[in-house]
Amino acid sequence: MTDSVEMLINQVEKLPTINTVAFEVIQLCSDKEIPIPRLVKVVSSDQSLTAQILKVANSSYFNYPRTIYSLDRAIVILGFNLLKDIAVSLSIFSVYRGFQSNKYIDVAAQWKHSLVTGIVLKSLADNYDPENKDFLYVSGLLHDIGKLVLFENMGEDYYLLQEKSRQEQKQIYQFEKKFFSFTHAEVGARLLEKWHLPASTVASIEYHHEPDLYTGENDISPWIRFRPVSFNILRIRLNPSRRWRKIRKFSPN
Repeated sequence: MTDSVEMLINQVEKLPTINTVAFEVIQLCSDKEIPIPRLVKVVSSDQSLTAQILKVANSSYFNYPRTIYSLDRAIVILGFNLLKDIAVSLSIFSVYRGFQSNKYIDVAAQWKHSLVTGIVLKSLADNYDPENKDFLYVSGLLHDIGKLVLFENMGEDYYLLQEKSRQEQKQIYQFEKKFFSFTHAEVGARLLEKWHLPASTVASIEYHHEPDLYTGENDISPWIRFRPVSFNILRIRLNPSRRWRKIRKFSPN
């Protein structure tokens, strides 16, 4: 199964790569005593990130009286939390944008779903696990990245499988297991491994539909269980009583 997934990933031409600067920014910002010059050095290595940070700092939202030209000043104005969100969102969105030429992928819809999932997970973490809210936000943004690889590799066949999933009101991973013997979650996890992302992030993606199958380190098991909760929160309007019963089963312990 693993070999099949590896072959599938390797068959995708021009597979987008992720910019790891964002993850370095998260790590640095976790240290509240980090010197601003060191942070500036890391951020400035990415021109797109630098431009976006300056753009946000000069937006009407902050209404700063003078134009901000320096990166260090912009970082001070934004603060570490917003800086992390900008870095991560920009980095991961660039991956999604790399698939926009595929006519079967609605990149805007896929990104919106992933972004909302990330926000829900982060909100849950604010109450249950504040120290790991950045990890959960990243996991939300990346949780369906494997679908993009499947769209890129299988095109219309995967599109039709998605339609079948919607028509029968069943989750797509159930059809993936039946027809492919692997899921988009496994594909996404193998892709994240190729990007050398942390094992905790890889595990959260691989088991986000089936957390009970996870048998690894106990200290990240509760994080993996956050994702199914966010899934039910996002869909609670479809079947309120049934979804709410599933949410109540969640225990952060």
